[in-house]
Amino acid sequence: MMLVNTLGAVISTKFYDKLVWVPTLAQLKLLVPTDLIYFPEQVIQADNQVTGDEKFKVHSGIAYTSTQPVKGKTFGVDLEAVLGIDNNDVVRLPPDVIDWLLLLHSRGTFAINIFKRVPNVQEIQQFKKRYLEGPSATPIHDSDTSAYLIAAMLRMYLAELDHPIFTQEIYSVCAQLPVIAPQSDSQADQHPLTQMQNLEQARISFVRSNILPSIPPKTRQFLTHIFALFFSISLYSSQNRMNSHNLAKTITPLLLRYTKDNIHASFAHSQPLPSCSSVASVVQVMILYFEQVFFDDICTILDCDFVESESVLSSMVSVLRNQLSA
Repeated sequence: MMLVNTLGAVISTKFYDKLVWVPTLAQLKLLVPTDLIYFPEQVIQADNQVTGDEKFKVHSGIAYTSTQPVKGKTFGVDLEAVLGIDNNDVVRLPPDVIDWLLLLHSRGTFAINIFKRVPNVQEIQQFKKRYLEGPSATPIHDSDTSAYLIAAMLRMYLAELDHPIFTQEIYSVCAQLPVIAPQSDSQADQHPLTQMQNLEQARISFVRSNILPSIPPKTRQFLTHIFALFFSISLYSSQNRMNSHNLAKTITPLLLRYTKDNIHASFAHSQPLPSCSSVASVVQVMILYFEQVFFDDICTILDCDFVESESVLSSMVSVLRNQLSA
């Protein structure tokens, strides 16, 4: 630490100002994805002496936090078990999740680097503590709570689900996503814009017909609400700097589950590129073409036969408000 303090002022004061010190590996996990970080044995031993427990485990260089679903708790739950459903097949989200989504819809869309920028560890731990004791009875979407703090709660909620949104079985399906291919003779006369439009339509159709059916119906409606928020944020990327690519790169690791056997495949699937068939590329399609991809689920949620682009987001927010007040 003394060496860093000494060299920090010499090499780059701007860089030094951005350094954040964390006392434990568990707190580091709250700030950055640690699944792909190798921790030397000396670091693990030192961390165990500080924490005095084994909540943060490391196996074969792969770090993870063990979470078990607890009845009545907000984090580490079985998503399918906590999602309710009414007589019209409309899924009811957990109240805390609705509360977070409402706040992020109202203030998160203009927050610079939302979901990418993370509050300090102490603030996150203090705020999360209220949920560890049970679902909150006090709505926060009308409070002065920071949008970045609520985004951190939603990030942890997704990352700590008992089962990941995208299972290993879906990896192989995502690997078949259409990509930019070398031109054939029949495509030689096509305008590049036409080729890109054809690729976009092929990707939308692929996600609708191959990816969504692989996700349970209730989880799919949950994702519709989540991606409505991401889509809304992406519309204001000129202000918040979070376009569909940046959002996909930030969000995808939360939807996957790293294990010893799939760590390299999972890392590859976290890169959203036009020339790459990956989970991240699928996530980007879901954000960029939200209305087309989730058309059927949007119609179910809004009880309509077609989607009006001008009002779809406000209508989705209204559904959340109605669920929270019911």
